[in-house]
Amino acid sequence: KLMAYNSDVKQSIVLTADGSFQKYVGASATNITNCRIKSIVVHTSAADATVKLYDEADDSKTAAALKYSILFGTAANETWEHTFPGDGIKCSNGVYCDLANADHVSIMFS
Repeated sequence: KLMAYNSDVKQSIVLTADGSFQKYVGASATNITNCRIKSIVVHTSAADATVKLYDEADDSKTAAALKYSILFGTAANETWEHTFPGDGIKCSNGVYCDLANADHVSIMFS
């Protein structure tokens, strides 16, 4: 039996600093809103890298909007990919990323 998929998964534009994840609509970059994050890819640039994802359209970083947080170890130049179980992480307002010591972050979303 074939699995049925109800949506296409897309990759965000890569972030190299704090900011809202974006996607291309035609040739224009636009913020991602109302999505489910299916997976994340992170490349660390120094020890103790952190990545936090918020369900927000701006840089408010409200504690109640925090959806995901990860702290890396003492090594730099690690690449890490994580697939979220089930339907992924639901973000209704946008996906703001707060990162430290990470120089490449992208999400796969639907």
